[in-house]
Amino acid sequence: NVLSALRDVIGRKHPSAAQSRQLKQTLPTLSVVLELLSSQVFRARIVTEELLVQIGWLLNYIISVESNETNLSSAVGAAICEELIRTSLCIVEVLSQHHTLITQYQCAVVDAVLPPLTTLAFSRNVEWSVFVLKVLSELSLVLLVQDDDDDTDENQDKNRGRRETGGAAERSADGRSCSQVLSVFSKSLLSRFEVLLCAAEPIPLYVLKLLVSMTEHSTQICRLIKHSRILPVVFQLIM
Repeated sequence: NVLSALRDVIGRKHPSAAQSRQLKQTLPTLSVVLELLSSQVFRARIVTEELLVQIGWLLNYIISVESNETNLSSAVGAAICEELIRTSLCIVEVLSQHHTLITQYQCAVVDAVLPPLTTLAFSRNVEWSVFVLKVLSELSLVLLVQDDDDDTDENQDKNRGRRETGGAAERSADGRSCSQVLSVFSKSLLSRFEVLLCAAEPIPLYVLKLLVSMTEHSTQICRLIKHSRILPVVFQLIM
């Protein structure tokens, strides 16, 4: 219902009176989703691939609202608009804190949630930018761990076991997922990383924390950073 209400006004500067009423009635109900996701009882029952795809759409709509491409404040007021953004980001934060769910639906997270989330890291609002950077730090620890494991003897043994048991499809999905993570981080995040490192405080602090999370398990991310302009900016920041 929330997605449907937002879809009708995305890109509009002046939503109609009927659309404004619908938004005022519908948008606050998003808090119910957050409550359910925060519940140990309901969380595992409601998180599905379809839900994650819907969360990805929601984040894309938030980008339009946050960038003022969609003038939602004039329709529902600044308070409801801000609460919508906060609740949406809190939903992703809750998901990022439960690594088993991320691992279970890794492809959906990478395809639907990660791209708009990396875009929101560059928000002009310092609070939202910091919030997203913290979530990305948490997600990086899960999404990039596969890359580190690929070179270990233990993982090679696992791969041999998978081959013996016909796990080709699983390996293919894992490989595609890791490749997609690297692609999203490289194109949407690392290519503009210097902007975040030079942003207003306290953004650089959380950018450095994200950098630690990204490099902890991924040798490929380390290579990308080594051949980018990021390290000189990091050294300048330290000085």
